[in-house]
Amino acid sequence: MLELNRQQEISSGDKGHNSVLEEERPTYEALRFPGLHPAIRRFVETGKLNGELGYQHAFSAMASTRIGREYGAPQAKESRLFVSGEYMRTITLRDGSDIDDFLRPVEWILLNPTSQIALIVVPEEAEFLIPMLRETTSSKRGALTHLITYVLPLSRDMSNFDGLLHSLPPLPAGHQVSGRLWMKLDIFAGRLYAGFDKCTNLRRYMESPDGAALSANPAGFLLEWLALRRKGQDITHTPMSYVCQG
Repeated sequence: MLELNRQQEISSGDKGHNSVLEEERPTYEALRFPGLHPAIRRFVETGKLNGELGYQHAFSAMASTRIGREYGAPQAKESRLFVSGEYMRTITLRDGSDIDDFLRPVEWILLNPTSQIALIVVPEEAEFLIPMLRETTSSKRGALTHLITYVLPLSRDMSNFDGLLHSLPPLPAGHQVSGRLWMKLDIFAGRLYAGFDKCTNLRRYMESPDGAALSANPAGFLLEWLALRRKGQDITHTPMSYVCQG
């Protein structure tokens, strides 16, 4: 009987402890999607990103994170890779909190194949863009931009996969996306597995003056960024990690 009472006390104590943990667990308010920004709509209609609202340079978005600030990542000024304003809006941040733990994955890219300007968009924006692109595709002028599904290679067997899964409408026959643009996209998305050529090009980029677009210490910053992007995954023995470690 004494043993039974003791077990009941322990059980009651565990429940009390769990309730305290539940009370202390932070809750966050998800931000509402306000709709497709006019700048993105104009990008579809004209093929040009104009103005200063509705989007930003992808590397500037990286610079706004805690890791970016720690490494003194500069605000990008010369780049053809952008993120929509919605990409960095996920939750209402509390005082002193950072967006680092709430970054979205990269899934959709709106690309102008002529100017090689790419805009990373969120799924809610893609839902608006799909019918717009279908309409422009059927017009006499044709589509000026293409919505591309991007998928990160998840294993060494996928190292040579470029990440491009599907395009609406299909890209022009024989078209190739700029290698430098795709490299920056892979960096931003947190790609870990890549073939020898991609790894070599990334190493050259980080060792060149252009690498300063990431940080004064591009290898150290990229290693931290990859760990953030692939949270919960051991990145030590991956091609991109080897590149960062020399």
